[in-house]
Amino acid sequence: MTAIAQNIFSHITDQRKDFIATMPRVGRLLALDIGKKRTGLALSDPQRKIASQFGLLQQQMPHNGAKDSFSRQAEAIITMISNEQIVGLVIGLPRNMDGGENKSTQSRRQYARNLAKAGVTIPILLLDERLTSQAVDKLLADDKAFGDNLTTAKKNKLRDQMAASFLLQGLLDQMNPLINPLMKRPL
Repeated sequence: MTAIAQNIFSHITDQRKDFIATMPRVGRLLALDIGKKRTGLALSDPQRKIASQFGLLQQQMPHNGAKDSFSRQAEAIITMISNEQIVGLVIGLPRNMDGGENKSTQSRRQYARNLAKAGVTIPILLLDERLTSQAVDKLLADDKAFGDNLTTAKKNKLRDQMAASFLLQGLLDQMNPLINPLMKRPL
């Protein structure tokens, strides 16, 4: 990788401590749970205590000269970063259960690099997402928790947003000195 390419991608990491070290003390984080059909979004509050579902980005095939799905997503993410005053981006990184990497892992790393090329300059954390979808599936399997009227389509949409929220909340809990004594308390 050339020095210029390294500089363009220098704000992308899969190390929590490096990501946290680059963060200002206050500011929202946006999490992405990228799927084949849609990307679930979650947003933190500025103090980074609570993650909330923030919607979906659809994966759509381009038609009649329209922009490709990634270009539309990148534009939407850049707009969200500006409008919501987001200071860090968290992207779910699928790994094998043994921690190893696979095709999907490499695809997410490329997605992060493509976001950087598209103009995303805030820190990006590629965060291990193992078991987040399974935890959400377990919750959604209990129809009583969400009412008996959830269709499969509604559950799938909710699943993607909830997975992003679970991913982000896990990071927020690790960053919170009241929950994680290994984190230094803010002054």
